[in-house]
Amino acid sequence: INLGFGSGWSLNAAVRYDWFRFGYKDRLISASEFDYQKRGVVSPKVTLSKDVTQNLKLYASGGIGFHSNDTRVILDRQADDILPRVFGADLGFNFKPIPKLLLKVALWTLYSEQEFVYVGDAGIVEPSGETRRKGAELSARYQLSNWLFADIDLNYTIARAVGAPKGEDFV
Repeated sequence: INLGFGSGWSLNAAVRYDWFRFGYKDRLISASEFDYQKRGVVSPKVTLSKDVTQNLKLYASGGIGFHSNDTRVILDRQADDILPRVFGADLGFNFKPIPKLLLKVALWTLYSEQEFVYVGDAGIVEPSGETRRKGAELSARYQLSNWLFADIDLNYTIARAVGAPKGEDFV
């Protein structure tokens, strides 16, 4: 849904549904059977924007998504929720100072109900609890020709485990 208001304001709202069938068979273990789980998740998103000028747009957005990056942790039933929610928001602007250059700046935050992390020494993925991330991004894209672009993205992020002692909370 995209609604336009007077004076350059617009509201864009969307809902996405993802359905998963996680499956895994360990071929290194000959007796291993194929295991699977099914789950669906609804992810709403909303963005409010304002065209300040023809070349400058301000925006604020928020949404809910999910985190899942390894089928093995899901099928081993190690996690309480196999598609933990992730809540995000960002505030920024898009600026086009000259016709072929687009600049984007954003401040953002993410909160994840559950993080799945790889444990290298054990060769496994395990649930590790809630995390919070916040950061800033700067992106620039310049159109060199009608088919060639040059891009650069800079990102500064602070990522921490929620509830862990200070100094031991790094993600």
